[in-house]
Amino acid sequence: MKRALLVVALLLVAAGLPCAAWFVAGSREAERESQRVVNESRDEARLAARAMAGQLGARLEKIRASESQRPYFHYQNLFHDPRGASQGLSVVPSPLAGGPTEPLILTHFQVDRKGRVTLPTLNDDVRELNTANVARERAMQQTLGAAAPEVLRDGGAALVSLEAEVGARRKRREAKLRKEEQRLARAAAPITPQPQPRPQPVQVAATPAPATENYNIVAPGTNMTQSVNVQRLDPIVFAQNAQSNIVYQELKAPAPSAKPNPRPKLPPRRAPEVEVATSDFSWSSIEIAGHRSLTALRPVVTPEGAAIQGFLVSQSALQDAIKSAGPTAACLQLTQKGGIPIGSSGWSIAIDERAASAPAIERAEEIRRTFRQTFFAGLGAASLALIAVAVLVWRTEKLARERAQFAAAAAHELRTPLAGLRLYGDMLAHQLGDPDRSRLYARQVAQEADRLGRVVTNMLEFTRLERGGLSIRAAEGNLGEAVRECIEQLRPALEAAGCLVNLQVADDLPPIAFDRDAVHQIVQNLLDNAEKYSRPSSERTIEVEVARFEGGAAVTVSDRGVGIDARVARHLFLPFARGGGHAPAGLGLGLVLVKALTQAHGGKVSWAARSGGGTTFRVVLPFYTP
Repeated sequence: MKRALLVVALLLVAAGLPCAAWFVAGSREAERESQRVVNESRDEARLAARAMAGQLGARLEKIRASESQRPYFHYQNLFHDPRGASQGLSVVPSPLAGGPTEPLILTHFQVDRKGRVTLPTLNDDVRELNTANVARERAMQQTLGAAAPEVLRDGGAALVSLEAEVGARRKRREAKLRKEEQRLARAAAPITPQPQPRPQPVQVAATPAPATENYNIVAPGTNMTQSVNVQRLDPIVFAQNAQSNIVYQELKAPAPSAKPNPRPKLPPRRAPEVEVATSDFSWSSIEIAGHRSLTALRPVVTPEGAAIQGFLVSQSALQDAIKSAGPTAACLQLTQKGGIPIGSSGWSIAIDERAASAPAIERAEEIRRTFRQTFFAGLGAASLALIAVAVLVWRTEKLARERAQFAAAAAHELRTPLAGLRLYGDMLAHQLGDPDRSRLYARQVAQEADRLGRVVTNMLEFTRLERGGLSIRAAEGNLGEAVRECIEQLRPALEAAGCLVNLQVADDLPPIAFDRDAVHQIVQNLLDNAEKYSRPSSERTIEVEVARFEGGAAVTVSDRGVGIDARVARHLFLPFARGGGHAPAGLGLGLVLVKALTQAHGGKVSWAARSGGGTTFRVVLPFYTP
């Protein structure tokens, strides 16, 4: 047992150390791989966010630059094109009258100093020119009207700066004109007054393309550069744009009516050019309908007043553009704080780290789970192998002990009859003892020889059983007569040992097929056990009964001995098993052979404790079926 425990301990150490090392190294590797998967997922999301922010930033910057070049009069429903070649009054719908053509722009608008909001898609004076979706545009106008104070506040600084620059520019121009007039007045001779020409009907000639001038100024109180675009227009062109609705009505219904439309007021043909100043759009964030929205604003200064023009970027269009980022789009969000900036818009693309790494975390957990499953599967296999080796070592150790015990028991079992044989043989050979008892000595020699034969037979039969060579040759016969013959053969020895045998054979025994030698060995081993285990008892009568039983015939052997210890009852039919600490000497093979021979007949063997002490064994052999 100590050697088995030592071997098990060594196996535990030999298997435990590699398993522990495997677990530590594998856990670290699985953790590194899991972290790598998570980091790659996050890096992929960051790359996608940077790429999308760059694309959106470039697209928004292109829109801002393009819209900055748009003339101021495009923000009204009707306008007179200064590049046209018409010879009279003319207005056309604005390019924005049908709504924005750029998917990212939700709407264009203009806010004057009083906070009045106008859209190029709506015309309050000429309603037939309104866009088809008037309700939507009216709702948008009201929404922007609520946000007008914030628009004026955000664009107010740029508007004030531009107005100051326009005023200073006008003063410089007026001063220059006064100087030029004074110079001409000093140099000019008296001029004879010329008769004034007769007034002519209003005719608008083709106008040259408007001249523009671009330059930069620094906004007051800031270090930011503001790009200024000054457009010089013919005064008649400006007047028609300022009175575009009146011009349209004049062209629509020129005939007199009961309530004539107001006529357009056009300046004299020789009036000086009109300058309209605008600056480039700049990004702002305005609260629209309770949500911050990306908006571009620019100031506009005309001779008729100043206003702020702008366009609103569609948040849903931006979100749709972000969704085109691919598999990582679900973790990208539009935000104003943090994240990766979208150009100069002031908005950013934020990364939802949890959403970005959720699939990777699942994959990482799958990596850890796979390692754990592999490790525990390997550990289970190693444990099973360890248990198998431990059981094998234990069984080997047990078998070695049993072999040693068997060898000792066999030596004892063989030595006892051999000693009797030698003793009685010497007495007969040398004519020792009482000559009248020579017959008794010879009978003792025969009994010891039978005993020796039984020991040798059991050993040989067990060897055949272990090799799988145990077989019987069954033939129909009288089971009661076979049992009686066996008992009569063994009775003298049993009675000499102090045991009486009572045999009862039923008259209605069914036909049974059995091997006579095997039945003899079964009965002999059962009687031998009954004799041995009844030695400490005062009542040593052995009762044997052969009777009909369920499915066949039964041979029952009962004794009044010490019985079988409950601790060894479940091992009773195993090789080398003994009845307990009080069991007499023996090989422990008798019941093994009884069970094997009975099962070879197709029968079964059982035992039961007998009331009042002792044990009953029952061997049942099946009916004979030809």
